Amino acid sequence: MTLAILLAAGRGSRMGQPKAALDLLGLTALERCVAALRQGGAEEVRAVLAAGDEAGLAAAGRCRAVPVYNRDPSRGQTSSLKAGLSAGGPPASTWLLHTVDHPLLRSEDVSALLAACVPPHAIAVPVVGGRRGHPVAFSPEVASELLALEDEQPAHEVVRRYPPRVRRVERDNPWLVTDLDTPEDLAAALSELRQRESARASP
Repeated sequence: MTLAILLAAGRGSRMGQPKAALDLLGLTALERCVAALRQGGAEEVRAVLAAGDEAGLAAAGRCRAVPVYNRDPSRGQTSSLKAGLSAGGPPASTWLLHTVDHPLLRSEDVSALLAACVPPHAIAVPVVGGRRGHPVAFSPEVASELLALEDEQPAHEVVRRYPPRVRRVERDNPWLVTDLDTPEDLAAALSELRQRESARASP
């Protein structure tokens, strides 16, 4: 079963509210992430939430994501990753790491990364305009390296540890490298979603 871990435990201090429950044209950021991950090939999505995040829990329930709680997200994003990996057992096949900061990913971005994460490559990262983004695909054996990190150590330390095993996957979706951090970012994301919906509606 292809696993995706969705990190959604941040407070969203610059946004003024947790990002998981942001309303993006009728769906929350968490729901949009889960939908794209599933459509791209993830069969199980574990959504890591801050303890007490009732809105995030409700969103996870609506999209049938498995909720996992991080009781102290202030320890760092890696603490949420480790919580997600530890819940329900380690991945047995290629798996994905994504963050709710990037809710405008597309299913084709997800499927391209899963397809690229094959030997001799143990990690596949999307690259847009020379910048690395999310989600990232990992082979199962990399999970133990991530679990060995201290909470304050970023996951990219593992990604950068041995460059030959990393495959760079060129994508054209700028939202893979654009965090949704501020109200201005939210306005831009809503504009992009309206354009996408308009394009789909055009004959």
